[in-house]
Amino acid sequence: MNKRQMYKISAAAMIAMTLLVTSACSGSNSNDNAASGNSSNGANQPANQNANNGAQEAKDPFGPLAEKTEVSIFMNEPDGGPKALDLPDGETVLSNRYTKALSEKLNIEAKFPVVVKGAAGTEKTNLMIASNDITDIILVNYTQYLQMVKSDMVEDLTDVYNEYASPALKEVLQTDEGKALELATIDGKLYGIPSMGTTHNSDPLIWLRKDWLDKLGLKPPTTVDELTPILKAFVEKDPDGNGKKDTAGLATAQGFTGATAAMYGLDPYFDYQKSYVRNWVKGEDGTIQYGSIQPQTKDALAKLRDLYSQGLIPREFAILKVEQATEQVVSGKAGAFFGPWWSGWSPLNDAIKTDPSADWQAYALKDIDGKATAKQETPIGSIAVVKKGFKHPEALVKIINYEYQVTLDDPSKAGGDPYAGLPLPNFHAQPVPIPLWRADSVILDSKGILAASKGEPLPEVAAATAENYKKMGELWAKGIDWLKKNPDSFAEPFSRIVGVKPIIENDIQPIYSEFYGSTKTMERRMTNLDKLEIDAMIKIITGEKPIEYFDEFVTQWKKMGGDQITEEINESMK
Repeated sequence: MNKRQMYKISAAAMIAMTLLVTSACSGSNSNDNAASGNSSNGANQPANQNANNGAQEAKDPFGPLAEKTEVSIFMNEPDGGPKALDLPDGETVLSNRYTKALSEKLNIEAKFPVVVKGAAGTEKTNLMIASNDITDIILVNYTQYLQMVKSDMVEDLTDVYNEYASPALKEVLQTDEGKALELATIDGKLYGIPSMGTTHNSDPLIWLRKDWLDKLGLKPPTTVDELTPILKAFVEKDPDGNGKKDTAGLATAQGFTGATAAMYGLDPYFDYQKSYVRNWVKGEDGTIQYGSIQPQTKDALAKLRDLYSQGLIPREFAILKVEQATEQVVSGKAGAFFGPWWSGWSPLNDAIKTDPSADWQAYALKDIDGKATAKQETPIGSIAVVKKGFKHPEALVKIINYEYQVTLDDPSKAGGDPYAGLPLPNFHAQPVPIPLWRADSVILDSKGILAASKGEPLPEVAAATAENYKKMGELWAKGIDWLKKNPDSFAEPFSRIVGVKPIIENDIQPIYSEFYGSTKTMERRMTNLDKLEIDAMIKIITGEKPIEYFDEFVTQWKKMGGDQITEEINESMK
């Protein structure tokens, strides 16, 4: 695999795994990475769909600006320095072949007057916004973005996007069916270039030891109800054959539910009842309501309470760390857990090293109506914006055109790869490090690799991506036994085929929140409401409180600010 392919794969894997710990992609808070906005509001149609594209003169997406232009850019440098970014000796995040290319090819001199490292970036960005003192180009989250638009701090990019965005950039920003652009479009105007969430990246599949199922004469489940006897058998019938009652039911960890599914979580029990906790859902009356307080949530908690009483989830699940749940799986003591398609990287790569005979398979469970559904990542991530009044706002579009083309598409169309023949740096080494991998890559890549393994025609993708399909296809064609004997080659082909297969076969339907945002009351009260919610769930599941306590929790949630937040959200949608 060449370095460009490694960049795409490692970036996707990194983002997938950091879903467990970062609020940028998902988390336990209902307002993660968001501000007043609505993914289904027809008033905010993507600007590029509203604009009269035919009346605009086509511009060269990779051509230089008419004059040498200095652009100040806020740089949030990752910890670790140049080595962590895979930059050649002598290069830094502030001066490298990308910055040189911008100068030589685009007539853009990138300057970095503000450089902060790691987690300090968010705080510094907030301070700059509060003082209305931002750089010409800056990356922000959705909350910050809407605040800046409201304060008239950023340029309207509607026309420059339509005129200057490259075909490749426009194509990739439609791989989520335009959801990120829709959220970034305010009153018909586009004020920033967004990155996207990855569809199906967090779908909670039930991973099971198929060899244990076969040994015990059990069939794979299709619902959470069918899963219960399997977990009971895993606990009571010595599936590992060591003569001891030392195997677990469902490996589970703290943070057991979230806005998107948690690793080692319990989200499918709520999804089965269609309550979609930690999301804002549309009620029968058409208003936006909070999923966690719906009656269906009470039904889900009753099922989990029963599971807990039977000892099928850990007694201490509410405080177990992800690492502890992973150890159960890797050591061979747990044969069941909920996890995403990429679980082949972790925990299963280590699990097959411990026991190569273990036959791990992934299955999708259906809801009470017989449909497979899953909560999705926030459809919009970081957003690149231009300071109000900057003379050449098209500079941002041209920079992103170039970065995307040379790292994730065909570099020849942008004058070639500046790192040809060298390791491709981490995307954070780019002057405007916005992660623009395809939103539909989970299913697309799986189909491409499977096709390559059979010698069938590949999907129409960039040359580097097609080359990776061929390499992964060759590995998959060697067979699962070969992959287990060569664990360094196991994780990716296994995850992309075995992990994605149930998503495709069961046509898992993405579930998006009806509101990705924040309100005044939410900013003040949501942290306490989240704590109230989790505490109530734990108390009900463990039996500390009766199931009827759910009604008391709902009453408290409403009085403590929930009703006011709900009212504010619905008012903002009008």
